[in-house]
Amino acid sequence: MSTLKVDSITSRAGGSAPSFPDGVSVTGVVTATTFVKSGGTSSQYLMADGTTSSGGGGGGGINNVVEDTTPQLGGDLDLNGNDITGTGNVTATSFSGSGSSLTGLTGASAATYGDASNSAQIVVDANGRITGITNVTISGGGGGGGSGSGLGLFNSSVNGAVGYTVSTSNAAGYTAPNTAGIKYIVHSIQVTNTHATNSGNLSVDINGTNYSAISLAKTIPLDPGLTIELLKKPKVIHPSNAIRFLSDVGSILQATITYQSTTEAKYFGQGIALSDTNTTDLYSASADSVVESILLSNVEGVSDVKATVVWTNSAGAVSGYYVYELVIPADATVEILEAPKFIPNTYKVRVTANVGGRLHAMIAGKTV
Repeated sequence: MSTLKVDSITSRAGGSAPSFPDGVSVTGVVTATTFVKSGGTSSQYLMADGTTSSGGGGGGGINNVVEDTTPQLGGDLDLNGNDITGTGNVTATSFSGSGSSLTGLTGASAATYGDASNSAQIVVDANGRITGITNVTISGGGGGGGSGSGLGLFNSSVNGAVGYTVSTSNAAGYTAPNTAGIKYIVHSIQVTNTHATNSGNLSVDINGTNYSAISLAKTIPLDPGLTIELLKKPKVIHPSNAIRFLSDVGSILQATITYQSTTEAKYFGQGIALSDTNTTDLYSASADSVVESILLSNVEGVSDVKATVVWTNSAGAVSGYYVYELVIPADATVEILEAPKFIPNTYKVRVTANVGGRLHAMIAGKTV
């Protein structure tokens, strides 16, 4: 085979192209207005060794995406209606879009969680991912005092009520069952005068464990047809405690006591009678506590009494005042807490009266 080496090739007269049956070896650049393809297909490429290939092209390219271990996009990737599938992680500084089709990312099932009786409990793993959501039953209340009573709206934890006709003897309208481990949260004591013409003067106290005839109400006048709610906040009593009623006129006052029994030991309730002017402990916290109610009663029928209620550390140093020298008229009862108060562990609630023998104090709450 012979080889022709020239600096340039010019077409012959008449325009016919020169022919080289044995091929042409060119050193330099070959230029032409067009090149005519002979052999191969549209999906193949001409390789440097003269062969054709249907791979990803020449010049050091790749045949498969997996061969590029650090791929980068020069623009947005259009999935063209297809999916990206596989096992691994997708990381980014942010994600956008509605996310309506993101599924299987959490351990939560499609459902509505939480309602009046249940709270949604969410489990999150160490990577901040939600791994489960369940409904947890809300345990019974004993909490807040709504307007006029400690009941609150639709309190499904209330589970008991008794009625009582008040007599002229100081007698129990309700006695808590003597069952160990049970406490009783009294949400309401409502009394109605059912007589057409006669009035009655009502007194109510709690007697028994943690209480010694501690007054809830003292000679409150009830005219015919009048109804009164005695509790703005709930009170906590113990097994065998008695709520006692007394009227100067028998059989005209009708009482309804509404309560909740609970096995939860966290509730506390107690009362004291201040026989002198010394500052006296009403409550000493054995754990962090929430005080729901402090009720003060003047049991002396003629004169006022001034009451001071403070919370202190375990040594008695005052941390704050709930009331200071509050004047309580004769036979009056005052609920001094409009909202719950927090008492740290070992702290105390303490009460002082300016005159001994007149003031009763009662507290109710729960440890947390």
